[in-house]
Amino acid sequence: MTERARDVTARRHQGQPLETRRRSAAQRWGCRGLLALLGVVGVACGAAVADRGRRLGEAVQDYNESLRWGRHERAAAYLPDAERPAFLGGKRAAADGLQVHDLELRGVQTAADGRSAVVRVLLTFSRLGDPRLESHLVDQRWRWQDLAGWQLIGRSRVVEQPAASRGDPATLY
Repeated sequence: MTERARDVTARRHQGQPLETRRRSAAQRWGCRGLLALLGVVGVACGAAVADRGRRLGEAVQDYNESLRWGRHERAAAYLPDAERPAFLGGKRAAADGLQVHDLELRGVQTAADGRSAVVRVLLTFSRLGDPRLESHLVDQRWRWQDLAGWQLIGRSRVVEQPAASRGDPATLY
């Protein structure tokens, strides 16, 4: 400590008992330690949220690619257990008349706590025997489950388009 710093410290504590000076120094260190600990906890929480974000990206990609290539059992793994049988029955029926050409991620909105997200996907498909391509914009609602990871809890079409008489592709996504 330089002589000038000692003078400033002495003037700041002038007239205070020695115990008060020691206690305030200990309190200042305690505050610094607490701030350092909070910083470490904040970084750890930020890392957990970042890991959830990475895992969301992997889940969304795996689910949508599984749908595209007809791996419905794999896609169903991202749904709550109670919804899987109905999902698999509907997908098999819908897939018989449809060909998925592309699934494009259009946007992700994650909640501030990192435990839920809405993912917008553009689905491009055609009906077998029909050369025209159709597109549906779909919002997928995902929720983080501590033991299960990311689960798809809802799907809805953003832009309503009339369904053709040969089957509604809404059951595909």
